[in-house]
Amino acid sequence: PAKRVTPLGLVLHELTTNAVKYGAWKDEGTVHVSWSEQDGTVTLEWRETGAQLGDAPEHTGFGSLLMTSAARQFGGTFERNFTPDGLIVTIELPAGD
Repeated sequence: PAKRVTPLGLVLHELTTNAVKYGAWKDEGTVHVSWSEQDGTVTLEWRETGAQLGDAPEHTGFGSLLMTSAARQFGGTFERNFTPDGLIVTIELPAGD
């Protein structure tokens, strides 16, 4: 639905910015974005490879708060996993109103 476009756009913008500054695109890695819909839930996956991130950040900043708040706003969930090769973000949101 249209009311979810802005918060989702902000999340994707934040992920893109972080990939350039700290993640896959800083280290000439790749970003793969995919989505699927099943049983009324849209699942979006952002997967970075070639990032060499190391450990998860010790504190949460504005971007983390923005993404968590946006997920709550569109009635979904937001999960980040830092792997040795890069970041994996999974966002789930209802397909309808």
